[in-house]
Formats: sequence, structure tokens, C-alpha cells
Amino acid sequence: MTPQQIVGLAVRFFAIWLGLSTLSSIISLNKQLSAQPGMEFSLVFFLPWIFVLLVAVLLWFFPLTVANKLIPKTKFEGNLSVPAREAVTVACIVFSLWLFISYMLPNFSRYLTIIIFALKQEQPVTMYDEFHFRHLTPIVIEFVVVLLMMFKARRISAFLLLDKTPESGEASTDKTAG
Repeated sequence: MTPQQIVGLAVRFFAIWLGLSTLSSIISLNKQLSAQPGMEFSLVFFLPWIFVLLVAVLLWFFPLTVANKLIPKTKFEGNLSVPAREAVTVACIVFSLWLFISYMLPNFSRYLTIIIFALKQEQPVTMYDEFHFRHLTPIVIEFVVVLLMMFKARRISAFLLLDKTPESGEASTDKTAG
């Protein structure tokens, strides 16, 4: 992989993070607007977030354009000796661990605190509004995305690199050749 390709991959991961955090913000804003009496839906509230989603999509589809602007063009002989698939797999795992620490751990600790408080007060946990299905759904979705990124990193790296080789990494052998 060239340095531009590595930066392009980082730009793609940034686009994923930007998209996930923007969708989370849109869901949160929608909850806040629906909780306010007299507030009606207006596209004006969501325009900045739609713009950020558009930026995330552009970063996803044009990562090498950004990489070439950030790193001056070098010769293609300047490849790094790290295999691309392994580097992308490691980056995917590190990215998912970061998402777990930055998103899942705070949400999980907030709900764990509510559960402990409810148990100490001898009240049913379902009595609290935070345990409504619509509040828990984004957290469950984020948790599933983080787990998939963590445990399916090889498949994701193959998708990101558009690699069609088998997942086991074994080279196919041709028995008819000499």
C-alpha cells in the first residue's frame, strides 16, 4: 500500500464514523423535537446534519482525492511492506474498539447506573422512560455494528479493498500445472 492509500483508508473510516455519529445526532434531535410540545417537524432543523451526511458520502466515494491533497504525490515504488488486507483488518478492529469506548461504554454505563438505582429503590426498571424501546434501539444497533466490525474485520477489509480472494488466505493451487 502506498501512503496515499493508507490515508485514503483512514478517510473512509472517518466517513464511517462521521456517518454513524451524524445518524445518532439526527435520531437524538428527532427525539428532542418530538418531546417538545408544540414543536412540529421542520426540515430546517435537519439541514446541517444532512449536509454533514453528504460530506460523509463524498469522503466515502472520493478518499484518494482527499489523500492526494493531504500527502504530496509520491512514486508508486514507495509501497509500504505491510500487506494491505492485514493493515485494513487491524485498522477495522482498532476503529471498532474506539467506537466501543467512545459510544458504547458511555451509553452502557448510563443504563447500568439507572438499573442499579432502580434495583436499590426496589422499582421496576421498565418504569423509567429511558428504557423505552425507541431509546434503546439506537444503542442496540450501535452495539451490533461495533461487534460486527470487531469480529468480521477480515470480511470488512476484503469489502473495503474489493478483494475477491478466499477469507482463509490460502492461495488456490492448480493441479494441472506441471
